[in-house]
Amino acid sequence: YSSDDRSVMEQHVKWAQEASIKGFIVSWKATPALNRRLELLMDVAEKANFSLSIIYQGLDFERKPLSTSQIDHDFEYFVTNYADNPVFGMYDKPVMIWSGTWEFSPAQISRVTSGYRDQLYILASERNVDGYLSLANAVDGNAYYWSSVDPEVDTRYEEKLNDMGALVHEHGGLWIAPAAPG
Repeated sequence: YSSDDRSVMEQHVKWAQEASIKGFIVSWKATPALNRRLELLMDVAEKANFSLSIIYQGLDFERKPLSTSQIDHDFEYFVTNYADNPVFGMYDKPVMIWSGTWEFSPAQISRVTSGYRDQLYILASERNVDGYLSLANAVDGNAYYWSSVDPEVDTRYEEKLNDMGALVHEHGGLWIAPAAPG
């Protein structure tokens, strides 16, 4: 299917709501195509009383970090053009997860986030407690994603998630743990 197809978006939201899911985390960065798709999804979500949050793609297609000036520009674009939309109102501020934070220094993260934390909840995407701890003062939480865990091989997975969640909560942050059905 096409990510530009409104009927597909409407069907996915309908299925989510039938499963008691109240919102999606949507992958985005500011490009003409992705802005158009986000705006279409925002309209679908608003009509269905459905919430959205953003996972900002801080890495390019080769998994290299984007420039912090581009990230800063994209955050500003989001705040200026989208943040006031009620679909981003699951919390008192929109949630923006910065994917790929492990590729940036704490100083780079802080430089970007400091200008937006009064308007957004900005979450890191760190993969371990040390990574999150290095950024804890520059972000509002963490959203750890690991879609391919094998519980027979990764025997400490539950402990790792519990440790990360506890650390994020100790810092008063928002914690989004991974869920990978299948």
